[in-house]
Amino acid sequence: MRNTITAVRASRTMRLTTTALLLGLLLLAAGPARAATMGFEAVEGLFPTGSIFMDVDGNDDAATFTLRNTGDGAITAIYFDWGAMAGLFGDPSNVDDSLPGVTYTDSQGDWYSATPWNMPGGAGLDDPFVADFGLGPQHRGGVPNNGIGEAEFLSVTWNLAGLDFQTLLNAMNNGEIRVGLHVQSLADGSSASGISATPIQGTLLLLSSGLLGLLVFRHRTRD
Repeated sequence: MRNTITAVRASRTMRLTTTALLLGLLLLAAGPARAATMGFEAVEGLFPTGSIFMDVDGNDDAATFTLRNTGDGAITAIYFDWGAMAGLFGDPSNVDDSLPGVTYTDSQGDWYSATPWNMPGGAGLDDPFVADFGLGPQHRGGVPNNGIGEAEFLSVTWNLAGLDFQTLLNAMNNGEIRVGLHVQSLADGSSASGISATPIQGTLLLLSSGLLGLLVFRHRTRD
């Protein structure tokens, strides 16, 4: 009887190991991550670090930056510091502010420039933040009505010329390319600034890790 139980457990372990290896091969076959999610860290004021995120997705032709607000305040300025790669970026090819209440472009599709021109508090960083491009909402009707408020988003797309998508992600990982935000109308009435922080794992890696975790949990609960 004991030998039978041991054999069954060994078989389960073998299946778990095989599945983990297959997931690893899937990651290798897929190549570098094609998407990442980044959080933000405070630069000035009480920036809501736990509720504002940026998804970076795309291919070697274009990259899309999607700002999401899941909590307090309204994002009223978005700044891009391209660093040494500034010469590779012109104006964005598309700004998607189609959600009601998010107005970053006019009726002609032209975008509004950020005010002020550089991220508040950015000049005081050890590595000063210098905006190469900035977007802001139309202020008519009040800041909260036109900025990126709770459960709202804004997507900005750039064509990639002379730069592949993985190089872009690498540059964001090591801080060569940075994105800054200014948030207003926080719960206490204040405003704050934040800068893109270390990216969360790529979506494919997160999916594979989650599946592996479920397999381990299932294996342990059966023993």
